[in-house]
Amino acid sequence: MKCYVHEKGAIFVGKAWQVRQMIRQYQKQYKTLHEWVEAVKPAKK
Repeated sequence: MKCYVHEKGAIFVGKAWQVRQMIRQYQKQYKTLHEWVEAVKPAKK
């Protein structure tokens, strides 16, 4: 399972059940995907 985060969003790479499991895990911490992206997006250089 890989997750690539960039300024505009994220790309999850893995088997379908792995992606679903990862999203469920993040749902416990963040209400929306936008909140999660804002929290983990890389700093601008």
